[in-house]
Amino acid sequence: MRLAAVDIGSNTVHVLVADVVRNKLVDVAHYVEMPELGPRVARTGSIGTKGRIAIRALRSVMAQARKHGYDTLIAAATSPESSWAGGVFSRSRAAC
Repeated sequence: MRLAAVDIGSNTVHVLVADVVRNKLVDVAHYVEMPELGPRVARTGSIGTKGRIAIRALRSVMAQARKHGYDTLIAAATSPESSWAGGVFSRSRAAC
């Protein structure tokens, strides 16, 4: 089975594509985009109109992951961004 795991944070968006071989993950590919929204989130508590940058980063890494094909997508948002990243992710499911 091939998995893709995406981690959405305010400074980075990572996706790891991995095969499950004998109950272990074997890396296939890893992609990173850096929206660097952390300073704004820290200053204001929200991403405001800059959410487009995070969505663009998410779409970019997911497009690269799709080239490898995967059976299951796992998504996570790293704290403290989880409160806003979940909203970004839910609005951009079509990107995945």
